[in-house]
Amino acid sequence: MEFVLAFQRGEKAGERALFLLTGLVSIALAFVLFVRPDIGAVSLATVFGLFSIVYGVSAVFASFEERRRRTDPSRSDPVSA
Repeated sequence: MEFVLAFQRGEKAGERALFLLTGLVSIALAFVLFVRPDIGAVSLATVFGLFSIVYGVSAVFASFEERRRRTDPSRSDPVSA
């Protein structure tokens, strides 16, 4: 997709170069994952694991903040519209 976008009319030179570079990197990554699928599986498991850790830690902090707001009514922050 990005490779095709690089050759459309109306794009600036920097945008074309970025689209072209992104497309070439995507094609190279697809080739590497096709040749060595074990690398892709390990990387995917690592990304899911790191996401789960970050999500869990943020959920714990959010729950503590919510509990603090419920017990201390003077700390309720007004929502700006």
